[in-house]
Amino acid sequence: MTRAARCLRLLPVLKTPHFWLQLICREEHTPGVADPARGAGGRHIPDAPWRRVAVACPDLYLTMAFHRIRDYDNARRFLSPSMPVREVHLELGVDLLEQQRQHSDPDCLCRHVAYQYGHSLVTFSLHQWRFTPFPLRRVFKLMPGLVRFYYIGMVEDEVDVKRMLNLIACGVCQNLKEIKIQIQDERSRGEYWRQSVDSLTEQYSEIMKLYDIDFCLQLYKG
Repeated sequence: MTRAARCLRLLPVLKTPHFWLQLICREEHTPGVADPARGAGGRHIPDAPWRRVAVACPDLYLTMAFHRIRDYDNARRFLSPSMPVREVHLELGVDLLEQQRQHSDPDCLCRHVAYQYGHSLVTFSLHQWRFTPFPLRRVFKLMPGLVRFYYIGMVEDEVDVKRMLNLIACGVCQNLKEIKIQIQDERSRGEYWRQSVDSLTEQYSEIMKLYDIDFCLQLYKG
């Protein structure tokens, strides 16, 4: 029995009100890599079955958790346009070869997720310790309807964080309820970030309370 057939046979279970389904995506399980003839997308499940699932199970809460997949093309292979995705979590782990990495892969995946699922996505999180900086300001430009956003990793500078917070302060993100940013504390910029975090927290805490947003900005030390 194919995975598509198994997925459709699970419809009675998936129809359970507010059923939560989490799919763990690992690089060694990337669709279409070990066997190109099987194609890619949706955990080896074509888009048509996912479309049937989305129509038959409007309450399905689908979470996609990407574990240590740094290549955008590999991560994209797990996704299918009709998947009813509600949460996306990217856990990139520790990168010991930072000089060989660019922010383009998580940035491209963020754009792809926003394009395909921006209308339904509730939570987006990214954990990339010892990785290149991720442009925070783009998250809410691409996905203003997010309810929760979590980030752990390097940040370019205070300006990037401030632009993101200004966008929220303007009232663009009407659904936002929680935002937690943990900035990688580099030794060379430790004092800079300590002052920046204190300053930004003081500037934006009141406006976040006004919007009833759980706001946390701090340094992360792993």
